[in-house]
Amino acid sequence: MSEIKNNKKIKMPSSMTIGPPTLRVRDLQKQLSFYENDLGLQVNRTYRADDNLETIDLGFKGKFTEYKEPLLILKHDPNAKQTNIILQDCTTLQYLFLIERVLRQPIHQ
Repeated sequence: MSEIKNNKKIKMPSSMTIGPPTLRVRDLQKQLSFYENDLGLQVNRTYRADDNLETIDLGFKGKFTEYKEPLLILKHDPNAKQTNIILQDCTTLQYLFLIERVLRQPIHQ
C-alpha cells in the first residue's frame, strides 16, 4: 500500500505484514461450529493469549503445514460487546473469499 504525501509515494516496508483478523466472541462454541461446519475450517491451535483469553487459530483443513499463519483467530471473551452477527459473518466471509481467490484454492475440500 502506498500513500501520497506531498506528491511523494510512501511504500510499506517489504518486511511488514498484515496478520489474520481476530474476532472476540462471547459464544465460542457457536462461532467455532459456524467456521468449522459451514466454512470447512479447522482448529490448528488452542492456547491462552497474553490477555489470558482462550484463543483458537483456524485455517484450511490439511493446509496448516503449508500456511503457517492462521486465516482467522477467535478469542473467547464473555464480556465481548454484542454486534450485528450478520454483518460480522459477512465481513468474515468476504475476507475468506478474498483469501480463497488469492490462493486459488477452494475453502471446502
